[in-house]
Amino acid sequence: MHESEIDAFVVSYDRLVKAAYPDGPTSDDYTSIIDDKQYKILTDLIDDARAHGARSIEVGHRPGDAARRPHTLAPTVVLGVTDDMRIAHEEIFGPILPIFGYRYIDDAITYVNARPRPLALYYFGGRCHVG
Repeated sequence: MHESEIDAFVVSYDRLVKAAYPDGPTSDDYTSIIDDKQYKILTDLIDDARAHGARSIEVGHRPGDAARRPHTLAPTVVLGVTDDMRIAHEEIFGPILPIFGYRYIDDAITYVNARPRPLALYYFGGRCHVG
């Protein structure tokens, strides 16, 4: 995501999560992670990213309430993701959204092309200008 749009995205994402889950992560509509093993994998990914300098932001209504339910994580955005973090290389099967910032679109394209193809790549925005 372009670095100038990250803060606005986090605000919008928070608003949309609040709309989708008005009762927060304790809502009957909010799902939990399947078991202790998978829950630990996800929390370890977040912890590793933080240990390497990333910032994580839990979003939605009362994200701290997730701890009241077994195997439950609040939707979490991870900012400042770099290649030395496990979260940049492992599949994530949970409510965690790592965001890679870029300044120039050519840098983003070069970054993706220099690595094995990602499982998914999401583009949020209008037209994309290359060059």
